[in-house]
Amino acid sequence: MNSFGFNGTYRRTKGEHHTYEYIAEWTDTGGDRATWSAKVRRNGELRGAPSGTLAATSTRDMIVAVRKLVEQSIEDLVQMDE
Repeated sequence: MNSFGFNGTYRRTKGEHHTYEYIAEWTDTGGDRATWSAKVRRNGELRGAPSGTLAATSTRDMIVAVRKLVEQSIEDLVQMDE
């Protein structure tokens, strides 16, 4: 199993324009699936820790896919807060 991770930021462009920081990672489980997780913060405060599974692909494609999943999770978290 291999694990990979990256840091990122996401600025909402609709509603309240907050910037979120996150640390995301995924683990290639050796099959055709991978698990991912992230810790999402706003102003240093933990706002959520989304996770899930996705199809395993190349490292570059995984970064793109996990980033999209984290950003969608942030939007979902915001909807729950409103």
